[in-house]
Amino acid sequence: MDTKKTVLFIVIAIALGIVWYALSPLLRNIKMDEASPLENVGVVDGQDDPLSGEGIRATADFVPKAHAVEGQAQLINVGGDYTVRFENFKTINGPDVHIYLATDILAEDFIDLGSIKATEGNVNYAVPDGTDFQKYDTVLVWCKDFSVLFSYAELGT
Repeated sequence: MDTKKTVLFIVIAIALGIVWYALSPLLRNIKMDEASPLENVGVVDGQDDPLSGEGIRATADFVPKAHAVEGQAQLINVGGDYTVRFENFKTINGPDVHIYLATDILAEDFIDLGSIKATEGNVNYAVPDGTDFQKYDTVLVWCKDFSVLFSYAELGT
């Protein structure tokens, strides 16, 4: 094989690898149904318990940005531990998708809650202690590799 054909083969192989990396997650739909943190604390229908302050502190519908989305984000307090819960969530997958609590939809100032656990269902993400929910009040579904906002929910706490 001559040099031009070898170089062309290598370029095509690299391009196919990049395309596979970017598009293969779209083929993986991950379903999950985690129990709500409120399930074992006696909070009825997610309503706040005025004595303990436990319950759903904020709820917002997801808004599509780069990709279609369904469901809600909830901010839940149980015993001073906060969780962001996705309810009836559905979106597409992508490479290196993370869940952020951010100050806005630009992801310039955010707290990374970790990689997306599921593209469909009910999922919980633990929030670090001491998080300022007045500041970090927007949930982002963010593709780190391409700096793309899939969708967001403004909790407005």
